[in-house]
Amino acid sequence: MTRLDNYDELFLSANQLADQGAYREAIELYKLAGEYKKDKSDLSLRLAIAYFNLEDYQNTINSLYFLIEQQQEALFAHQVLGRAFFKIKKFDDALIAFNKEIKLNPKYAEAYSDKAYALNELKRFQEAYQAAEIANQLDQSFPDPYDCMAIALNQMGQNSEALIFAFKALQIDNKNSDFYRTVGDIYLDIDENKKALKFYDLALKINPKFFMVLYNKSLALLKMLNFNEGWKLYEYRHTTYKTQNPELFQDFSKKKFQNAKNILILKEQGLGDFIMFSSILSDLSLDGKNIIVETDERILPLMKRSFKKIKFIININQLDKKLFDHVLSIASLGGYLRRDIQAFKKEINFFLKSEDNQKEKFKELFKKIKTNPKQKICGLSWRSNNKTIGNLKSIDLRELKPLLELSEFKFINLQYQISEQEKKEIKNMGMEIVNIPDIDLYNDIESLCSLIDACDFIVTISNINAHLAGALGKTTYLLSAKGKAKHFYWHHCQDSSLWYPTLKIFEQDNIGDWSSPINKVIETLNFKNDD
Repeated sequence: MTRLDNYDELFLSANQLADQGAYREAIELYKLAGEYKKDKSDLSLRLAIAYFNLEDYQNTINSLYFLIEQQQEALFAHQVLGRAFFKIKKFDDALIAFNKEIKLNPKYAEAYSDKAYALNELKRFQEAYQAAEIANQLDQSFPDPYDCMAIALNQMGQNSEALIFAFKALQIDNKNSDFYRTVGDIYLDIDENKKALKFYDLALKINPKFFMVLYNKSLALLKMLNFNEGWKLYEYRHTTYKTQNPELFQDFSKKKFQNAKNILILKEQGLGDFIMFSSILSDLSLDGKNIIVETDERILPLMKRSFKKIKFIININQLDKKLFDHVLSIASLGGYLRRDIQAFKKEINFFLKSEDNQKEKFKELFKKIKTNPKQKICGLSWRSNNKTIGNLKSIDLRELKPLLELSEFKFINLQYQISEQEKKEIKNMGMEIVNIPDIDLYNDIESLCSLIDACDFIVTISNINAHLAGALGKTTYLLSAKGKAKHFYWHHCQDSSLWYPTLKIFEQDNIGDWSSPINKVIETLNFKNDD
């Protein structure tokens, strides 16, 4: 590259290179130009944008901090800074930067739209909608605000309205893979899985390496029981989660796993999901194999008791991973061993085993608290603390009153962290849910398992109790949310579980309305009681 001798020529040449997409060469000229001029504010923004386009977000931020220090009211500097923070998932910092840009440039639609995207990531959906609405009022030809409003409305459960705005964004710009993804996500959340796949494929046609779309597509496929293709794409969770680790990405077409002698299986996701995926451990051929599974300390005794030929540990840092032929996360077992419906062994009703002595103690206790010997013991839980969808899965205790009024059953509390407000609600309804003293239902999973196993049956929402009860082979009635809050493994339009043969699924007819599944459980219990 020929060295140019003055600032103006260097700056102009750098801009031309940046416009052509030659960002690295442009950066070198911007730096060189900076040596000719003390006031670098005019080139710092250009330099930052070049770094941003190279996905070098830390240098983007450093360049903008320098610019803002020199010129606090520089237009667009805070916007680019916010976008850099957004890319590295520092959404609070991004929001601060976008708000500063709006203060400097209050008629700038893009700044409000960027703010809306940040607010959506922060799960402040009502505020996100309002920010996007302002952006839309400033520029109705700009597609991003429609997309932001669609995302916010979908997250707030207003799916029909969300689709209207999502399609408006596509009408303005049908070349944007993000907009197709938004439509796909809305359809996924309302269990229109074929339509979701259609729009995910349109997004991937534009951007084949859109990892989040590939992962979401896997959920649609798994919901539709297409396990062979679904598990392959489910591996993209390793590129999308905060705890992403691309090294764990599995290629199921290779035979390395089947031939491995020393296998390390890592825990992942929530405790309930881990329990569900641990059912696949029963499918492993253990002859001549050394299999070590990482697990949560709370369920270590349970796992050791249930799978005697497998070694379970809680700290893998002490292990040398080079000693293993194969390392994978536990959910990846599905891609090797559960590729179709037939691979789910219906004849196995349970795979976990509670502690017998404690189970018998609970049974003796239940005899004492029954109003009459014929009463059945029902373990009950109704709430999830999942930060994203917990409120959609949870049931207000007052809605359970018709169930609690059934005198043929004695209800035992399985709900951890039951609040004082909930205790008051139970009392005000004149109902009873028996609390077993001295059990930590969150940390003492051993006692929780024995408690569940001592019950005659379980009624629960989708939480750890559903997984434990199903894994223990207890008759379980799952009160399932509809749409977004329904996990892929409670497959749409299935009233029984592939993962747990003794678990029956009672799904909402309409999102947010629990009356139908609760009434169906009551009808089922009355029918069984009549028998």
